[in-house]
Amino acid sequence: MSRHDPRVFAVADVQIVQGLRKNALIDRDAWRSALRERMSESRLNQARNSVVDRVTDELAKLVDIELPQPMVEGDLQSRVRNTVETFQRQGIAIAQFLQITGQTEEQFIEQLRDQSRKAVRVDLALRAIAKDRNIEVDDQAIADEYERIAQRAGVKPARVKKLYEKNDAVGDLRAQLRKSAALEWLVREVTYVDETGATIATDMLLREGVNIDPASDTGVGVGGDDESNTGEDATSTVADEPKGD
Repeated sequence: MSRHDPRVFAVADVQIVQGLRKNALIDRDAWRSALRERMSESRLNQARNSVVDRVTDELAKLVDIELPQPMVEGDLQSRVRNTVETFQRQGIAIAQFLQITGQTEEQFIEQLRDQSRKAVRVDLALRAIAKDRNIEVDDQAIADEYERIAQRAGVKPARVKKLYEKNDAVGDLRAQLRKSAALEWLVREVTYVDETGATIATDMLLREGVNIDPASDTGVGVGGDDESNTGEDATSTVADEPKGD
């Protein structure tokens, strides 16, 4: 009898079915247990993914002051530029996007402005937290960030460092890392609850850590005169210049 003979598969099917019948109760209980675990883990993963957004949403609500307009406008300009560049890479014209979404240019800009206002509120709050907690960023942390950026951009750390120094942007990076550290401290200090109001253990929720990009859209990328040397996105040239180093 060949191993490709249909009768081989028929015998195998019978053996499998008999095995399932023999262990039906055990398998069913195991399946239910595994399903509960997967559902629980799925909810935890959803919660982990939304941690930073939810925390910064609530943090922004606590900042009830008149926002520095230069910070808002500077962030807005960056958002508009980044959005346009993203669309261009995807072959989408802004006019086409506005037509598809049914927005006017003014509505589109105002939507981005709202995001900028939130970013500035979060930025100011994180600065205050960093100051209150005496959070500082040493030279080793800067070097580690050069390494991380270099790996992501596919260049050498020395080249990243050179570009930051050339653009007088080391102060920007230090400020971003300081606020990123403040945000990481905050997400580990707040209390989390599920949809029923039951408290979620922080060590369970954050056991795999929270990925906080210092340049992510959580307010930590907004520059200010007191900590940074430039309000421009001086690091954007890392991936643009020739890889000579």
